[in-house]
Amino acid sequence: MSKMKFVFTSLVAVVGFMFAMIGVDVLVHDETLAEAWKGYPHQFIRSLSSLFALAWQYKFVTFIFCAIAMAVLYVRVVPPIKNQ
Repeated sequence: MSKMKFVFTSLVAVVGFMFAMIGVDVLVHDETLAEAWKGYPHQFIRSLSSLFALAWQYKFVTFIFCAIAMAVLYVRVVPPIKNQ
């Protein structure tokens, strides 16, 4: 059940990010809705590439963040398995 929750949360986050990017294009950059929709995939790929570039540039901080996230997931998942 938790895998499905993760997939659903990820999907909702991507769709929310898409609408936020389209809204910024329409309201701030004075684009039409069709122009914003057509440019969305390229903007999304650019955002992901800049995120990966920052993660690579700050490897130590990224490693610490991943270690903390894995520790939190481990602590949340292990007790139910241990009690079975």
